[in-house]
Amino acid sequence: MFRHVFFPTAICAALAVLFAPSSSWAEDSGDIPPGAVSSSMPQDERDLLALFAAAGKDYAARHADMRAQDIRLGLQVHVIEALRRNSLAQGWTGVVESRGLTPEGDAWVSIRIGDAITLSTWKTKDEDATATTLFKPGSKLFAVAQNAKVGQPIKFSGYVLLYLNEPDEDMILRPNLIMFFTDLTPA
Repeated sequence: MFRHVFFPTAICAALAVLFAPSSSWAEDSGDIPPGAVSSSMPQDERDLLALFAAAGKDYAARHADMRAQDIRLGLQVHVIEALRRNSLAQGWTGVVESRGLTPEGDAWVSIRIGDAITLSTWKTKDEDATATTLFKPGSKLFAVAQNAKVGQPIKFSGYVLLYLNEPDEDMILRPNLIMFFTDLTPA
């Protein structure tokens, strides 16, 4: 069974169009939880929040009638389509959810946007073997990641590499995406 939904690096790096889902799922920004969106938030970040919020709303409304797996599969298709169009996150804002160091001394970070979407580097060298999302000591982002405080607002940029394949409810209500960060700035 697959553990991850991968996005080819060439596609991730080459696409620079707006992150606009083709589904009506994300068209109503009223589906985004209050307080999750600010007027300064980039539109592509709003679109991602709306995509997951709509799936969560659909899951809550239809959970008894529809299997979680069906909702999750539909959501995965929409997320993959959107990230194939544009995996770039530019000037997004979030809150540091957790951070730490690997046994080898590399830094990792998890940033939460909205109520429950987590964008993270890998947390171990083994997981990160091919993606190189971890911050090496002495690199530009190492100190920022290592010194970030949990709960601290942070502005970031980078590329979404994959959407972790986890239990259906987690993928809908608490999605985890792996990110290659190109910038981290305390907000």
